[in-house]
Amino acid sequence: PVILACGEIMLLICREIEKLPSRCKKVFKMAYLDNLKNDEIARKLRITVSTVKNQKCHALKVLRMIL
Repeated sequence: PVILACGEIMLLICREIEKLPSRCKKVFKMAYLDNLKNDEIARKLRITVSTVKNQKCHALKVLRMIL
């Protein structure tokens, strides 16, 4: 049952990540799935490091609300 519960939580999180706005989702995935640093993400997406931080913060805020 514990494994099933973890699987359900992961499915819920994945669904919520896909609902994020496009750039926010892209930043989140690059940061937490690809393990890129803020400056690397900023350079690849041609946005500021501040924007990267803001997008990550927004994504985490949304995900925390569902947990």
